[in-house]
Amino acid sequence: MCVDYNELAKKYSLIYDWLATISFGEKYNKSVFKRYTDELWFPIKQMLQAIRYKQDQTALDQQFLNCQYIGEIYRVHNLSSKKRLGNVDVHDYYQSWSRADGLEHLPIHGEKLLIIANADEAAFAIDTFKLLCFILRNFDRYIPNERYNPRYLCRYEEEGEIVMPMCSRLIKDMRIISYKDIVSFTSAEQVPKENWFRKR
Repeated sequence: MCVDYNELAKKYSLIYDWLATISFGEKYNKSVFKRYTDELWFPIKQMLQAIRYKQDQTALDQQFLNCQYIGEIYRVHNLSSKKRLGNVDVHDYYQSWSRADGLEHLPIHGEKLLIIANADEAAFAIDTFKLLCFILRNFDRYIPNERYNPRYLCRYEEEGEIVMPMCSRLIKDMRIISYKDIVSFTSAEQVPKENWFRKR
């Protein structure tokens, strides 16, 4: 696969819309996530894969590879019922997660489900703001108009967003938390593993 960075940069407005319109903790129709996966995140994953295994990487290639995230990540869901189940729907569509340093900045009210996963190298998770910085540093001519001014996105940066599909292989724990538990979640109520995923 030949990587065209200009084509990547043209996806800036999609990244902007993802950050500005996909609200924390809200439920969306799968078609929304499918659209962003097909048009935005999966093509970027393919680009990362192509560069990762490229023999003669340029300095620009190495900057781009730095947008891949490897490490522990977290996602917060509304509790599905009073039965305190995970009931998580596993699928291949990309969703928002957070790094550990972004957890305390998430707007949590009441009890929530905290999903803990490990993004390994094979997952090709993407650090959203590193990707934005990569585009703005090298291809800022692709910002379409004032509506897409990057300064409007600054309020989202502290959430430490990572995007990755909801993959059961990578999920290693689920906890029921409130705001007071968000930093020290290891002492929060643990969801039994047999209740993690939605029954098919």
